[in-house]
Amino acid sequence: MDDSIEATDVPEPEWSESDVKELCTQVKPMLAESDGVHYRRRIDKLKWDEIKIGHFSSEECKEKFRHLCDLAAKHVTTNMLLSIIEKNPMAYFRTHEKKPLTPYMRYFMDCRGKYREKYQGMSVGDISRKVSEKWKILSESKKVSCTVWTGLRRLTGEDGMG
Repeated sequence: MDDSIEATDVPEPEWSESDVKELCTQVKPMLAESDGVHYRRRIDKLKWDEIKIGHFSSEECKEKFRHLCDLAAKHVTTNMLLSIIEKNPMAYFRTHEKKPLTPYMRYFMDCRGKYREKYQGMSVGDISRKVSEKWKILSESKKVSCTVWTGLRRLTGEDGMG
């Protein structure tokens, strides 16, 4: 008979209500009051090595907090969202435009598609290296023409991301 215990047979430790409250108490000071970052991103950026609740590791605390946030997000009502938006309505508008592409990035984007068709089995990294090498050996006059062409696209408003 096999005496080993499978991972699924070991019960996970239970979180008590006081454990959850302690977790929230420790997380709260780490958050800025006017934090506009989505909770999933913020959770990843918190200093979890500073948080430990009872016998739960920092990683277990992080996973439990993420789980609690996911559950709470399912129960957010439209009225709650409206009150959040009313507090700072301009936070939900795009206040800056995308940065225009550099001549190299424009050249890279144009060449990348051609290389993808030409070398279909090549990895993305290898294609990037080939385009980069091609840019490096490009004559200065061609680079200047790429710069002028990119500048014209910016002036006409055609410098999108694709």
